Amino acid sequence: MGKMVLKRIARTLVNSFLAGMMISLGGIVYLMTDNVYIGAFLFTIGLLVILLYGYDLYTGKVGYLLENKIDYVFETLLTWVGNLLGAYAMGGLVRLTRLTDLFKESLDKVELTKFGDNYLSLLVMAFFCGICIYFAVNSYKKAEQPIARFLLVIIPIMVFVVCGFEHCVADMFYFSLIKPFSGETLSRLLTVTVGNTLGGLIVPALRLLRSKLK
Repeated sequence: MGKMVLKRIARTLVNSFLAGMMISLGGIVYLMTDNVYIGAFLFTIGLLVILLYGYDLYTGKVGYLLENKIDYVFETLLTWVGNLLGAYAMGGLVRLTRLTDLFKESLDKVELTKFGDNYLSLLVMAFFCGICIYFAVNSYKKAEQPIARFLLVIIPIMVFVVCGFEHCVADMFYFSLIKPFSGETLSRLLTVTVGNTLGGLIVPALRLLRSKLK
């Protein structure tokens, strides 16, 4: 494996680790906030920082699988691993602080929702989230007006948070606080990841189909 390839892998892991940390930061402030709308608004700090600084988020990259080559698929999978490591690292740090006592009630609700739900529900809720993330990221790339750019990032993220849609990286952080890593934890994360992937791909896939039907 060449030095350039190793550097690319290392860069992807570092950028995705940082993205996992940023989504976790949004998760912290969400758990600390009693008002769901304020919490949803503050949660958007995670994706805004990721987009502004060019970090790698799995749900931000997956929507572009159809327009890239096979090495992009590997990079996207590697991003998932880096996001997982970043989220669990943040979870480990949070567990060392008084924060877990401060938002224990919120964590109890999260555990009931995410581990009490069935897998089909998780899949569909994650699908909806994937659509929201795709529009947020793609709007940031495409919108020309700065105000429109940021509003079109903030609003879709607030929608998915308020509606309780499932986001695999946010769940990585929440799960790190709720339970030790286990087969059930992994299976639920993978279910949410599949849903996010399908949601992130549905719009570009249909757009590609539409272009071929002209």
